[in-house]
Amino acid sequence: MNSKLLRAALLMVEATSIPLIILGFLYIVTGYQLLNPRIQLIPRPRVIHTDATLRITLVAVSILHGYGGLLLLIARLARSSLLRGLLLILVHVFLIVFLALVVFLEISLSSFSP
Repeated sequence: MNSKLLRAALLMVEATSIPLIILGFLYIVTGYQLLNPRIQLIPRPRVIHTDATLRITLVAVSILHGYGGLLLLIARLARSSLLRGLLLILVHVFLIVFLALVVFLEISLSSFSP
């Protein structure tokens, strides 16, 4: 892998880490509030927890963070160019399958009326 790609992957991981922590914390707290109504940390937890925009944002940030991190791990740990190439193909296939699954789930969720 060339150094520009690795630099971009590192920047992607660094840029997505704080939004990922914030969104993860938000989903955990609102989920606990849905399970236990006595906890009152965030107002209207059901609206926040089920918001499609936040859900898609969390998925997008997670994918970018995971993709960048996997590129960095492959560059660091895979010594053989053949192994590196196979792992890159595997990561791309997994990414495509995961994106297709998310799109399918979002389409199926949007067909239900609240």
